[in-house]
Amino acid sequence: MGSGCKLYSDKGRDGQGHGIFASGSPFKKVTLADGCTFHPGQGNNACVILGVALGIITCGVRHISDNIFLTAQAVADMVTEEHLAEGRLYPPLGSIREVSFKIAMKIVDYAYEHGIAAWYPEPKDKEAFVLSHVYNSDYDSFTLDSYTWPKEAMKVQDVQLLLHPPPPPLVSSSLREIHKTPPCLAHLLLI
Repeated sequence: MGSGCKLYSDKGRDGQGHGIFASGSPFKKVTLADGCTFHPGQGNNACVILGVALGIITCGVRHISDNIFLTAQAVADMVTEEHLAEGRLYPPLGSIREVSFKIAMKIVDYAYEHGIAAWYPEPKDKEAFVLSHVYNSDYDSFTLDSYTWPKEAMKVQDVQLLLHPPPPPLVSSSLREIHKTPPCLAHLLLI
């Protein structure tokens, strides 16, 4: 945005491109005839809702009041002078994770302060508590391990079955001993 560009004007509607614009949908940047470029912000669907949802889910808020959404004013604290100079009303989408985290922290603090959180006891480290609920798109590999067998192991092999000679015939004293053993073992001895 050029040095003479203003995000807003106190001159009213003069047809010179002055105004404030934010949207719930993404729009391309706008360059005016005088060379000023503005970057429309995507407010409700990007900057606000993600952080509000993270905060609500993290501490289990069951009734969502207007005050919950008012904590999302934390977004305004994240807009820098540089962002304003670029014509932004919201932080850039590249910082959405940080923005969402900060909004969620405000909601968690508010929920515990006002007794509307459902998760107790109140976590000592709320930042770690919120971070434990942040979606992580890093996955372990789901690719199956592949092993290559040596060529020698892949050849058909002949197997010889070695048979032992049959056991000697049982005598009567052996039979008496078999009857004293448990049935399953006796069965094995007879085979």
